[in-house]
Amino acid sequence: MGGATRCLVVCALAGLGQVVGAATLRASFSTMVAGRVESRASEVSEAQVLLTEVVSREMSRCALVLLYDTPDALPLLVPALLLIPYGVSLVYLASLDAATAFTLKNRVDISDASVCRGVVVAARDGSWRRLLQEASHLWVGHTFTFLLLLSDEDLTHDVPSLLLHPTFRFGAQVVAAARQDNDSWHLHTTSLFTNHHRHHTTPLDTWRPRQGFRRGVRLFPKDKMNNMQGFTFTVAALPYDPFITPANVALTGPGKYRGLEVRLLDVLAEAANFTYRYVAPKDGQWGRLKKDGTWTGMIGMVAEEKADWAMSDITFSPEREQYVDFSRTFVYDASELVTPRAKPLPRWTSPTRPFKWEVWVAVVIVVAAAGPFLCVLARICTDTYLSRVTWFHHLGNSILFIVQPVLQRGGDRDIVIAPGRMFFGFWLVFAMIVGISYSSSLTSFLIMPGLQKPIENLHQLVTSDIGWAKVYFGGVQSALLDQAQDPDLIALREGVQWRDSLPGILQEVVAGKLATWDNGITTRLLVASKFTDTAGQPLVHFPGFHLLQERIAWPLQQHAPYKRRLDQLIDQVVGAGLMEKWLEFIIFEEQALSRRERERADTAIEAVEGTTGGTVILSLEHFQGPFFVLLLGCLCGGVALLLEVFVKVLYRTEIK
Repeated sequence: MGGATRCLVVCALAGLGQVVGAATLRASFSTMVAGRVESRASEVSEAQVLLTEVVSREMSRCALVLLYDTPDALPLLVPALLLIPYGVSLVYLASLDAATAFTLKNRVDISDASVCRGVVVAARDGSWRRLLQEASHLWVGHTFTFLLLLSDEDLTHDVPSLLLHPTFRFGAQVVAAARQDNDSWHLHTTSLFTNHHRHHTTPLDTWRPRQGFRRGVRLFPKDKMNNMQGFTFTVAALPYDPFITPANVALTGPGKYRGLEVRLLDVLAEAANFTYRYVAPKDGQWGRLKKDGTWTGMIGMVAEEKADWAMSDITFSPEREQYVDFSRTFVYDASELVTPRAKPLPRWTSPTRPFKWEVWVAVVIVVAAAGPFLCVLARICTDTYLSRVTWFHHLGNSILFIVQPVLQRGGDRDIVIAPGRMFFGFWLVFAMIVGISYSSSLTSFLIMPGLQKPIENLHQLVTSDIGWAKVYFGGVQSALLDQAQDPDLIALREGVQWRDSLPGILQEVVAGKLATWDNGITTRLLVASKFTDTAGQPLVHFPGFHLLQERIAWPLQQHAPYKRRLDQLIDQVVGAGLMEKWLEFIIFEEQALSRRERERADTAIEAVEGTTGGTVILSLEHFQGPFFVLLLGCLCGGVALLLEVFVKVLYRTEIK
């Protein structure tokens, strides 16, 4: 808790009760009481020595808070505690509830990162039990906890039973000491998540006033949770490529799945010496908070301690963190919009597509102006009455002469006047450039039509004529839509089609019927492996629009003592860049597998149907544009014919 190692020194005892005497008691009873007082005085003296040795050896760099409920406990404030450089705060327990008292350990002002925080409790047995009941969540984690149990009328010295109290099920560093006979104290410690036990106790050492510790082992080793000794954790998981991919579903543990998070889990299992088994939520959800305050899916399993942690591209959120603890983030991802690729433009428009509309307008204007200009030159030149010049006096002849080079056609006429020839020479250059540019571009547009603009953002999607679908996970993305206030998100929520298969949705995206959004890593891997063309280009469009930035981490049970060890290992893996390398390898592996399958399928098709060697053979579809122009010409000719007939009929009627 915090970035520093915490230390909780608990000296719990209990009470030196009042010795009530009466003059009428028998002398033998007085002698027995005196013996008990002497024995208790000896026990307190030994406890002072033991506490001094423990504090000076392992807790000298702790900032402490002393909680006590009777002045009889103050003698336990031995010089070793008073000389602690970071101080001891005294709190009278009777004036505070347990939870408030314990939170004081987090308020100690510590500037040195190596300093730990701690609490010393000196209390009667009743107060001690109240602490266990009222402040159980404050004993968890890696806080150093030393329980010094003293005699009382109703106090049992069954230290293992005390350490097995549910309060200490997440207390990784808890040591209890009790006097078992006249000259020895036995120390036990909690052992969590080791071998086949989640919570059990282990004898640690024996201490005698004159000999000290018998074995001299560390009471609070920093690497205590580093080795789980083969403990089997329960991990909630759901398949979700590329994080978790089914491998051998007949298994329940290692080998059942493969994928990015499975690689990470296997590395951590080997380093911390544990194994695991998989469980799956019955509702198949990632986790949503219900109205009754409980969670669905994998988050619910962890919150209810039915699983130690969960994995499968689970997104961190502050709402979830109130019920579970999250490991270190090992992947940053984003919910990315996926839309259909740009649709091809109609092929019948291909004759007009080589030039933009402004070029067409300019060409029409220039051609329309060049004919009259040449006609004017022919009429005002000095040789205007030559027969080869008078032909150009007619506006129709001049326009026809100008249009022929544009259409890459030559004529049998020539203008002999110098101004006309100079103008027409430059006109030939202009017509050649325009004609060649048009014909070369037209060929490419006949073969490959242009594309319409694809959908680039959420607003364009909700105002388009296609639908949108989303895989229902019951997770953060679903909650985002439920809480949305933005008009586009509201429209997205009202029109979304919930599905159960991302590949199925992507098939409809490829067909141009739907759009979707999902985690970028998962979507891009699926597209790269299953939805690309023969050139390796995606069959869908990624506009780069992100709906939600996500931190991927594992939700763990609150106060789980193994969290610190997992975080240490995750930091090492992420720091070494292994997550990126694993992800690149998985994507490359999936792409290679998909490519091999596609090549086998293409080879089988070519063996049956033959191949054209890559040559594009133009079909009737490619010539929609030229035929459309021809059809348009026929229609125009027909209309002109009808007008001509109408005019002649009208003229004859007027003559009659």
